[in-house]
Amino acid sequence: MKTFAEKNWPNSESAVAYSLNFVQMCFRYDSDTWSDFYESCCKHCSDYSIQKRDFECPKSGFSKKDYFILDTCDYGISEKVKNDLIDFGIDDCNFRPIYTRGHKLILGWQISPQYVLSPTYNVNGYFKKLVCKECDYYKYERLEEYTDSHLFNGYGYPHFITKEALEQLNSIHLAYTSDKLCVYISKKLYQMLVQKYPRIECRPVFLGSIKEYSQSFL
Repeated sequence: MKTFAEKNWPNSESAVAYSLNFVQMCFRYDSDTWSDFYESCCKHCSDYSIQKRDFECPKSGFSKKDYFILDTCDYGISEKVKNDLIDFGIDDCNFRPIYTRGHKLILGWQISPQYVLSPTYNVNGYFKKLVCKECDYYKYERLEEYTDSHLFNGYGYPHFITKEALEQLNSIHLAYTSDKLCVYISKKLYQMLVQKYPRIECRPVFLGSIKEYSQSFL
């Protein structure tokens, strides 16, 4: 059986790492907003923010799958997957609990890596648009020729990584590829996960750049 990556991106077998790309959604309480969980780090720049509170969602709306995306665009996993990751060697500090209201019950775990890779904006087709004069946070925008979301079954291009960033990647890291943070995992960790969860949704990460890929494989 082909994996999610093999089905959706050409030459995925040559990937050097993978980015989580879960599609099953888990929703928060209707009364909660994004700002209930995140706060801006700069009063002049609303794009740069940090998580201030653990995610909460109703038990009735909690995904019964082993992996899912939260509607804050973070990634969640079941207790079973968390234990597999810990057995692999991932430290417990890389997970945050997902609660019901009032923290009465832990439903699952948010993947919250403690380390961030060197940014890979350029190799993913982004250019620097502007910078906040207060906090030096950069706003990036993708070049028009690389914004075709209909490509590859609607999932778009794979991700790309520099040699410097790849050397930093041990098992699980946050990665800046645009204005949003992605979760990158090593190829070795991906191979363990896909053996246990053959349908797990991960996007291939290639060494190189989107320009090279689009010229070579499309």
